[in-house]
Amino acid sequence: MDKFKKFGLTPVAGEKVCAPLVAECFVNSECRVADTSLVDDYRLFPLESVRAWTDPS
Repeated sequence: MDKFKKFGLTPVAGEKVCAPLVAECFVNSECRVADTSLVDDYRLFPLESVRAWTDPS
């Protein structure tokens, strides 16, 4: 399912990762998975923020 289309959101290209940002959000954070050791046991994906965006207005 295209969640952007379903919810009427505008995708914006990120700078550091391939996943799109959401233009309608006041804050966006580009993240990468920092550690995969907890995935099998706990289904946790610890993330590392590599770029943060805020709406200047």
